[in-house]
Amino acid sequence: MYCRKCGRLNDDNFYECLGCGEVLPRAAREEDKPGVAGANIPDYTSFAVIVGVTSLFFCCFFSFVGAPFALIAYGYAAKAKKLALAGDTEGALKASRTALVLCLVAVALMLLAPLIILLTSFGAIQELSQSLSRRHLGI
Repeated sequence: MYCRKCGRLNDDNFYECLGCGEVLPRAAREEDKPGVAGANIPDYTSFAVIVGVTSLFFCCFFSFVGAPFALIAYGYAAKAKKLALAGDTEGALKASRTALVLCLVAVALMLLAPLIILLTSFGAIQELSQSLSRRHLGI
């Protein structure tokens, strides 16, 4: 960046000009770019990836119901990053919240699916047992 006062070329990260000591404009500094500092947008990208992978591999014998929600959550987390970098803090927060909700839904479905399958299979086992006992007893 060139100094407005003396014209000397300075590094973009410098606070003052090396030639005259003039305070350089803050517009080019990273901390002043919109969406970078002060936005504090939660990033749920890693959470979405972990939930998706866990749903696909850990629960592969039960169901994959959590994986689609985790995949959609990953898309919203990426959208939140893009919006934050573009300076749209409100949109980024909304996308970030949506990603979190979708991740939590994926986790809930991932935990509930095996339970539902087990409860259903216990009902089927009881029905089979009653059917066999009726047949055995001749009822």
